[in-house]
Amino acid sequence: MRPLKIAHTESSLGWGGQEHRTLKEMRALRARGHTLELVCPPAARLGDRAEEEGFHVHRVRMRGGADVPAMLAIRRILRHGRFDVVNSHSGHDSLLAGIAGRTARTPLVVRTRHLALAITSVATYKWLPHKIVAVSDYVRQYLISAGVPAAMTATVHTGIEPLPAVAASTLRSELGLSDTAIVVGTVAILRIDKGHQDLIDAARPMLAARPDVHLVFAGDGPLYDKLKRSIIDSGLA
Repeated sequence: MRPLKIAHTESSLGWGGQEHRTLKEMRALRARGHTLELVCPPAARLGDRAEEEGFHVHRVRMRGGADVPAMLAIRRILRHGRFDVVNSHSGHDSLLAGIAGRTARTPLVVRTRHLALAITSVATYKWLPHKIVAVSDYVRQYLISAGVPAAMTATVHTGIEPLPAVAASTLRSELGLSDTAIVVGTVAILRIDKGHQDLIDAARPMLAARPDVHLVFAGDGPLYDKLKRSIIDSGLA
């Protein structure tokens, strides 16, 4: 198979699991000889990360799914670049890139669905893309239950990049914990959907009874200050 030219689009400005997966996928496909480029808003953190890793990034303002100038700009990028694939990831860019890809006659229009949330735009699943990538079988089954044809969907699990082997974890020493401490870790963007406050509330009696057990949160997000205050107020800092 000849190398492909693939354009990813992302209207999100933040940095979370979705953006992390997209960048890892771009990195892995580039290593296999394909050409990867990104279309995103000027302030998108994914764009900054991609540029740092040497990817060509097209900055396009996306003011919503009905932003005609943005759609036309993406269509020009796809036509001029003669891309084989356009892969969208969020609601607004899936509408814009879907229409742009179809009208630019890009051979393959793909949408990746990262979350198991309610569908807000049926067009970005049933009519605009040729294929839907789900990040898990759970997400795929939800899409099918919502009316997306099963033949249009496929599960592609999020890849994990192997890390260099280490002799032993340094986390306990970094946090001043004993070698026998029990550490429970969670890695996620700090927003309400992730349930960090529920975990704090549920773990409070256990932490009071078991001083050798510690919760470690890794992440950042809109609830950072609120969760920090809750932890301090609970005497768990």
